[in-house]
Amino acid sequence: MRSWVALLAKSQPCSTIAHMLTRVRCLTRLPLFLSTVHSKHFAGLRSRVALKQWTKKAIERAKIIYDEIDRNRLFRGTVKEEDRSLMNICFVMNEDFAELEKPFMEFATQKGMVGIKGHRDVGGFRASCYNAMSIEGAEAFAACMKEFEAKL
Repeated sequence: MRSWVALLAKSQPCSTIAHMLTRVRCLTRLPLFLSTVHSKHFAGLRSRVALKQWTKKAIERAKIIYDEIDRNRLFRGTVKEEDRSLMNICFVMNEDFAELEKPFMEFATQKGMVGIKGHRDVGGFRASCYNAMSIEGAEAFAACMKEFEAKL
């Protein structure tokens, strides 16, 4: 093992490499050092894969709810389509159905949809779809909106 470290030091006379080799020598266990480097590298790869999966789920959750808002005659989004958030989905009742805001809030609360009240100054509704929100939760909220529409 020590011969490999000495060979590397001779073949790469760079001060950065020499500094690293000094630190490796202090560890006295090169295999442990290399396994640590590999584990850090693979942890980074795993986190990038996880980020892609989270992004995919966020897009799917938001699409389910936005599609229902766009389809449902009772609701309309408050943000232009190209500016829509994946995490905070804001919407209001269509002007023709503004009087149904409170009944919808009560209906949704009875169905277990809590925390959907919009901003105190703007009103309306806000569906928060953070990472803990499941696809099934988004589907349940969309189904709640459909069921409310069907009641009318």
